Amino acid sequence: MTRTSDPGQDFTPSAYAICNLLLLMPHLPLTTESEVDYSAAGPALLVQLADAGDAAFLIIHIGTAAIGRLLARAATDPFGEEELADVVELLGWLVAELNDLATVAHKISGRCRQLTYDYAPEIPASFSLVKP
Repeated sequence: MTRTSDPGQDFTPSAYAICNLLLLMPHLPLTTESEVDYSAAGPALLVQLADAGDAAFLIIHIGTAAIGRLLARAATDPFGEEELADVVELLGWLVAELNDLATVAHKISGRCRQLTYDYAPEIPASFSLVKP
């Protein structure tokens, strides 16, 4: 699946987009109030973060939609009602957490894109991922 984030720039959502987003975050500078200082970060990092955020948002959106489709069919599943209730509850918690993550990824991506809308290097730079 290819999605255009900027004119002339395509990217394919990675299975590691969420990990990449998390591993890039420690590179962001903070203000004295412990808020992310996006304007103090380099544009290469911001573009990479925006790409990871966009891909994470897209993956979570598609994945939670698939979970919803499965839950809609759960009424015809051979599980007992108690087992089904447990599964639905646990999937509900997962979907809630994933959607909170998608919201944060979208906010990070939007802020990064806002600060790099005119960034167009001749040779794109890549920022190293932090080792966990």
